[in-house]
Amino acid sequence: MARRKKAAQKKTPVTVAAMPEHWDMGARGPANRLHLVQEPVTWTNEKGEQVNPNNVKRMRRVDMLQKYHKDGVIDNRQLTAGATLRDAWAKTEMGQGKDYSDPVVDSSPKPDQAIDIRIDRMSAYLSVSKLVAAEDKAILQAVACEGRAVAHLREYRYKAVPKGKEHLAAALDRLADKLERKAR
Repeated sequence: MARRKKAAQKKTPVTVAAMPEHWDMGARGPANRLHLVQEPVTWTNEKGEQVNPNNVKRMRRVDMLQKYHKDGVIDNRQLTAGATLRDAWAKTEMGQGKDYSDPVVDSSPKPDQAIDIRIDRMSAYLSVSKLVAAEDKAILQAVACEGRAVAHLREYRYKAVPKGKEHLAAALDRLADKLERKAR
């Protein structure tokens, strides 16, 4: 059988599709958007500049206390007070947990132990939450415990956001003072 010679094909440069204007950032429901911020994906070039030539973006979960600290709304002392309240609240939201390294045995767990753990967690939260002033409960619950923005509260929406940030800083300052007095 005779082989045919292939006709010489002209080499054309490879082209890449343009970068999309809208990146897929996952589900858009309100529950899925909680604690998410959109940010550009940058890297440092040889000159030490942050660059993002393709305009790539990503979604990242953030803690609002840390975001407000990074933005200069609250200081280290206020961040520590807010984190103390948040950690105590988060422990009350946890389940009992299970150690999967233990062998499974046909027996019921100690119910008193689980109840003791819940009581300890609630006691720790109540000891911190009773230090929160009545006028500060709503903003600290929203920002420190639930991780929401100040604008989540109706009275601090739109043009009132700076006022809400001031209230947050003052509330965390009062809580920090009371935590320091309690520690003495």
